[in-house]
Amino acid sequence: MMHLKITDEIRERCLREAAHEAHINDRIVTSTPQTLAERGMTMLGSTRATPRIRSYLYCDAVDACFYYAGAVPSVVVTARWTADSPDIAEGSKKPQIACEVVRRMMTAMDKAMKAEKDRQWAAYMEEQKLK
Repeated sequence: MMHLKITDEIRERCLREAAHEAHINDRIVTSTPQTLAERGMTMLGSTRATPRIRSYLYCDAVDACFYYAGAVPSVVVTARWTADSPDIAEGSKKPQIACEVVRRMMTAMDKAMKAEKDRQWAAYMEEQKLK
């Protein structure tokens, strides 16, 4: 199996493509899980050191953790709302915006990983020609 890692370039490309650079935390976190979504990531089989991107998805009490499970783009989302939360007040578009952020980021992460796999395959084929 090819060893794949998240690079700064891939992360930045995903954030630009998702058009949410200002909202999704743009630094990879590899420390002990701090948020509920990060803890969920570790409960679903990833390690504490799995590079991940945090986001609050424009909501007051919604937390997302974007990461790669192997080469598969993944996200864990947690939410906690009270009865008077502005996130779920009548007419609020926040949950829809959060879903759009997740969709865009996951699409960007998928495209970036496929491009990385293609790049690695091309490099491997080029290396084989030189032998």
